[in-house]
Order: sequence, then structure tokens, then C-alpha cells
Amino acid sequence: ATLASGRRATFLSESAKVVVTTVAHPFWRGLQAVDGLRQYVVGFVVSYNTNREKVATLQARVVELTDTVRDRDEVKAENARLRQMLEFVRNEPRLTLEPVSIIARAENQGTIIIDRGALAGVEEAMCVISPDGIVGVVTKVNPFNSIVFTVNHVNFKIGAMIKRSRVRGSVHGSGSGYSKTMCSMQYLDAKDDARRDDAVVTSGDSMFPSGYLIGKITEVSQEGYLLRTAAVEPAVDPYRLDEAFLVRRAQPDLEGLTGTPAADAESSATGAM
Repeated sequence: ATLASGRRATFLSESAKVVVTTVAHPFWRGLQAVDGLRQYVVGFVVSYNTNREKVATLQARVVELTDTVRDRDEVKAENARLRQMLEFVRNEPRLTLEPVSIIARAENQGTIIIDRGALAGVEEAMCVISPDGIVGVVTKVNPFNSIVFTVNHVNFKIGAMIKRSRVRGSVHGSGSGYSKTMCSMQYLDAKDDARRDDAVVTSGDSMFPSGYLIGKITEVSQEGYLLRTAAVEPAVDPYRLDEAFLVRRAQPDLEGLTGTPAADAESSATGAM
């Protein structure tokens, strides 16, 4: 009778839809959540892999650019050094200079090795200098390289004078220990004018041409009643150099020949005339 009339069937059908929909709704929402989570996870994994590849690419690019910047800075620093050396050569007409490279350093021994030897005409007692000051003296010549005693070597000794007061003495290397980076200026008279921060340069009675910077005084100490000693900080750290100059020939200046500053000699000559 219900199927024939059609009303009860419609009522039951609608009622069944409501019941099924009500019962199935939580499951449907759960399936939606699971599907959304699945899409999120898939998207996250894909995005992570994509971003990881981008990060790896960017890291490689950063390394490449870092190397480029480092190379550029190194080239820039090298160009600055070469310009300084070229300017030094131009301003030193009385010296015949040959650029040399420092190929080995033995700080604990106070020596360096340059890339010129007997086959290039290097001889013992030749001087090594840099634009900043004195480096050392050639003490042993091999066919292709030479050993240089630096200003820090215990056996290094050079005639020197205080630039301001013209007081003369002898600068010695300290050798080893804490003071290996320091030198000492010896044979200063007790009444000689020597002060802290005074510049110490080569004198005319040294193997180096006169007037080239050795270092500056950091301390003056009394040695008995008659003599004083000055601690001298070298102007050049030879163990940080890459290039230097070998002095092939030096023309002595007026001060080197007479022991009198050039300005004083010119004044004397003018007065004599």
C-alpha cells in the first residue's frame, strides 16, 4: 500500500537521506580533512625539495662569489703592493734594485729565502730592502736561491743612527724568545739624546746606504754609568713579506761620504762660497 500510494515512499526516502547524511557527515568531514592533509603534505614535500634545490644552488653561487671576491681582493692587494714597489723604485735613483720573491720563511731561525741565487749574480753581503724599511742581508748563496739573515737574526748587526738627533750606534738582532721581534741599539753614550718613538735609520758606516728606516725606539735603558741601550721595533716584519728588493748597487749620498746631513753640508758649502 505504501509503495502504491507513493507518499510513504517519498517520506521514507527523504527520511533515509537525512539519516544517511547525518550519519555520514562526520566521516565526510574526516575524509576532507585527510585529503587536505594529504595535499598539504604532498605540497610541503614538493616545496621542500624545490626549496632545498634552490638553497643548494644559492649556496654554490655564494661560494663561487666568495671565491671571486677573495680573488679580487687578493689581486687588488697585490696591485697595491706592486704600485708601492714601483713608486719606491722611482723615488730611489741612487739604488740599483732587483725585485725578488720570498719563497720560504724560518721565523724561529731569523731567516728568509729569496728566489735569486748565484746563477743570477747574487753575492753574499748584498742587502735586501722593502719600501717600508730594511729587511736583511744575504749570508749564503745557492745556485737558485739565497738565504737572508733578517733584522731579527741573532747575528744581524748594522750601523745605525737616530734620525732626529743624529746619534749613532749599532742595531743588533735579538735572536729568539719573546723579544725576537725586537732589536737593540747599542753603544749609546749616557748623555746621547735618544727618546721613545725616535726613528732609527741606517748610517753611512753600514753596509746599507744611509737614511733607510730600520725601526723606532720603544724603550731606553741604562747600561751602567756610561752607556745606554735602546729597544728598537723593526719597521718591517720580514715574515709577512711576499716581495722585496735586492740592492745590486748603491751610490753613496753626501751624508754617507761625509757623515754630515745633506742640509748642513749645503749650508757649509754656501758659507764657504
